[in-house]
Amino acid sequence: NFLTVPVGTKVTWINKDFEGHNVVSDTGLFNGSPGPGGGSFSYTFTAAGNFTYHCELHSAMTGTIIVK
Repeated sequence: NFLTVPVGTKVTWINKDFEGHNVVSDTGLFNGSPGPGGGSFSYTFTAAGNFTYHCELHSAMTGTIIVK
């Protein structure tokens, strides 16, 4: 999974599942836990680059935010 956005974009992850998940940057840039059943976590990307992330609870859940 990947998403491309311009610098300054606020990205919001929404947990539509009833199971817990979290959003953890592979480099430690952000770490959030959108609660189950509609909870959310947001982060504003202020620099260009490729930012990979994962769910610590479910190792197959990964993604990349590409900021240009």
